[in-house]
Amino acid sequence: MKNYLRLALLVAALSLPGLLRAQTFITATPGTNICAGTSVSFSTGFPGSTTTFQWMVNGMTVGSDSVFVSATLANGDTVSCIAGTDTDMVVMNVTTGIPGAGIISGAAAVCLGSSATLSDSVGGGMWMASNGAATVAGGVVTSVSAGIDTISYITANVCGADTVVHVMSVDTAISPAALTIVGTPTICAGTTVTLTDAVGGGIWSSNDTARAIVNDTGMVSLIHSGGDTIRYTITNACGSHSVWHFFDIHPIPHPSPITGGDSVCLGSTVTLHNAFPTGTWSSSDAANASISSTGLVTGLAYGTTTISYSISNACGSALDTLPFSVDIPALPIVGSPDLCQFSVGILLEVAPGGTWSVDNPLIAGPAIGGYLFGITPGTATITYSLTNACGTSTQTFEVTVSVCPASGVASVPQENAACDVYPNPSHGDLVVSINGAEGNIPVTISDLAGRQVLAATVAGNASTTLHTTLPDGIYLVTAYVNGQKYVRKVTVQQ
Repeated sequence: MKNYLRLALLVAALSLPGLLRAQTFITATPGTNICAGTSVSFSTGFPGSTTTFQWMVNGMTVGSDSVFVSATLANGDTVSCIAGTDTDMVVMNVTTGIPGAGIISGAAAVCLGSSATLSDSVGGGMWMASNGAATVAGGVVTSVSAGIDTISYITANVCGADTVVHVMSVDTAISPAALTIVGTPTICAGTTVTLTDAVGGGIWSSNDTARAIVNDTGMVSLIHSGGDTIRYTITNACGSHSVWHFFDIHPIPHPSPITGGDSVCLGSTVTLHNAFPTGTWSSSDAANASISSTGLVTGLAYGTTTISYSISNACGSALDTLPFSVDIPALPIVGSPDLCQFSVGILLEVAPGGTWSVDNPLIAGPAIGGYLFGITPGTATITYSLTNACGTSTQTFEVTVSVCPASGVASVPQENAACDVYPNPSHGDLVVSINGAEGNIPVTISDLAGRQVLAATVAGNASTTLHTTLPDGIYLVTAYVNGQKYVRKVTVQQ
């Protein structure tokens, strides 16, 4: 209580107008501005003879020696000493830690000859440039020479200092070199091409990524046919500069299916199509069907061919083919109009693919594939119907079924080796082989229109070669053996 009273009287005396403190004698080492946790030694330089001291911190007695030491002082603590009737005091400024230097914000580069302004999230610090490429004052960076400089921001107090740095590039204008292609690539969809530039550090880009894409090393993947521009751009604080390369991307040949039909009537035309342009048409057998450069097919001879559409470019070749036929309408039926009851006969039709029918199947039937069976005496009409590129056509033929003598044989064409003609197809020469008959056998050769083109006599029970110069086509060879008529259809391909 006595100490509080003494301190109160001291404060009151100091506050009186016109009164001055009698003595200033406290010494604080290392000083009154300290970092928290610092040990401070307080001592007196009191000039009087007294040896009685009273130390107080914020009015609380803490010691009576000539020296007072404390390491637990807080900011604003008042340390006082009473020596006799004199009192001295100091107020402590205590900092609790090192101040953080914060975060530097601003550009990472400046163009030579220009300046840029940086800022820091903590005020009161000091700016410094390290490498001579730039100077800094108040956060304003001024370029000096091209290069890299380190800009520092420093904050400090009695507890120490903190520093953050910002790397600053002083740039000069850079233009990329002309682009070059590595190797000798084919500019085809589905392939890759590599571009290079002598100046590094740029960015690659594609103008149309649906046609081509480019990675960060300059490798270009060509995706779809057409044109695309690949750019290489270098950017720094002085601006952006670009160079580019244009690609004309060729398609990989891939023709679509041939459309327009797969047949034409003899003597007529039909136009075929393919969606892929600039191809070439061809026919494997131009004697049967020719085709123009525009796809117009002309039927020249009854038979088949293969129509091809070929495409070629720098990326390769491709081919699409179509089996194609030259059709004819149904021609007159060949065969014997007489058929013995309960015997088999056959009718021939040169144009295949049709259907046979009979108007009275109780007389002759069933006319499947041209084969007939005599059932009851009478007359029946056989009809052959054919639908193809020539339209729908029909031919009729009347057959009379009769009761024949037991030893009689109907004079109808047979397929059972009494007469054979080969090879089929033939390249001109035909061999006619006759079995089961003696003497000379008359033979004729006719075209499909019924015109006889050759007549000859061959030996029975032998094979005879007929030398012919017949043009390509289908012919009927007719032989009469033992009163029977045999008809063979052969194809000539010279």
